[in-house]
Amino acid sequence: MLSRFRNVKGEKGFTLIELLIIIAIIGILAAIAIPQYGAYQDRRHNSDTQASLRNLYVACQAFWADNGVAGNCTAASVTNETYGYTDSATVTITDGTGTETAFTATAINSAGGNAAGYGIDAAGTISAIKK
Repeated sequence: MLSRFRNVKGEKGFTLIELLIIIAIIGILAAIAIPQYGAYQDRRHNSDTQASLRNLYVACQAFWADNGVAGNCTAASVTNETYGYTDSATVTITDGTGTETAFTATAINSAGGNAAGYGIDAAGTISAIKK
C-alpha cells in the first residue's frame, strides 16, 4: 500500500496554505479554550471556598448540639474527629467564631486568581464578599 502512495507523481506533501489553515484553526481553538479554562478554575475555587464554609457551619451545629447554643464555636474547636471539620489547604477561614445566634465566618481561597471571598451568617446563608 505504501508503494502505491510513493508512486503518485507530483505529490510531495502539504502546501504552505494548507499548513497555515491548520495553524489558524488551532489558534482559534486555543483562543476559545484558554479563557474557558480560567473561568472553570475560578468556579472550582469558589465552590471549594463555599464548601469549606458549609462544612464549618455543619461542624459548629454539632458543636452547639453538644455544648449548648451559648458555646463559642471556632474553626479550631471543631477541627477534630468528634466534629469532623478539616481545614482546606487553600482556603483561609477567618472570624469563624460566635454562638449559634451570632455566628459569622469569612473564607478566601488563596489559590484562586479571580476567586471571590465568601461569608456565612448564623442562619447558614453564604454570600459573596466584595473585593
